Amino acid sequence: MTARSADGVRPASRSITFGSSRRVARVFAGGTGGAVTAAEARIRIIRRRVPRSLDAVATDCYCIPMTTTQSTETTYVNLKDAAAELRTALRGAFAGVKFSVRGHSYSGGASIDVSWTDGPTVAAVDEIAQQFAGASFDGMTDSMSYVKRNGKHYASDFVFTNREISEDVYSTALGEIIDAARAERYEGADDLLAVHRYGTFLPTPNAVWQRTGMAEGPVDAWVRAWIDAR
Repeated sequence: MTARSADGVRPASRSITFGSSRRVARVFAGGTGGAVTAAEARIRIIRRRVPRSLDAVATDCYCIPMTTTQSTETTYVNLKDAAAELRTALRGAFAGVKFSVRGHSYSGGASIDVSWTDGPTVAAVDEIAQQFAGASFDGMTDSMSYVKRNGKHYASDFVFTNREISEDVYSTALGEIIDAARAERYEGADDLLAVHRYGTFLPTPNAVWQRTGMAEGPVDAWVRAWIDAR
């Protein structure tokens, strides 16, 4: 198609030579005046050949096509450094809480164990800790696959978290549950102190259900869920 100006008059045109190829392309000056450089010619040719692919246009005018690439480099973080990074992240997120972060190497892999007393819930800690797990396990296929997180591969395949509850915090929570059970006349409320360490499943008092969403379970599980819900 012949390019025309706004008033319908075909603009002046000139020929240029691209490098040593001696290939001549007609480029419309379009009112720029003066000489047209090879770079300008290339740009104009590309603009006039849409919707042809960029690669095809670049081949015609001997241009190098523009490409966008993303870095695929991966930084390997050994077990010791992975544990140190995790420890720093936990201290920053939960100031004042003392965490034990220990790495373990074994045949076929490695892992990190994180433990602490009272403080944040397991779910809250896992949001940070699992970012340092270098592998994932698929229970459906019984297989493990390695993962890259933020451009890093951690030597720690898995991170295990364990929260301990101090005796004082546990006793306080159990006392609150017993008081609530007595207030609603829960059958067996006076026996909860004696059976709280057993694994017997019992229906929960209404206060426990409303606070934790548990309908039944061992009394020990009630207490821990009660503490988590604070």
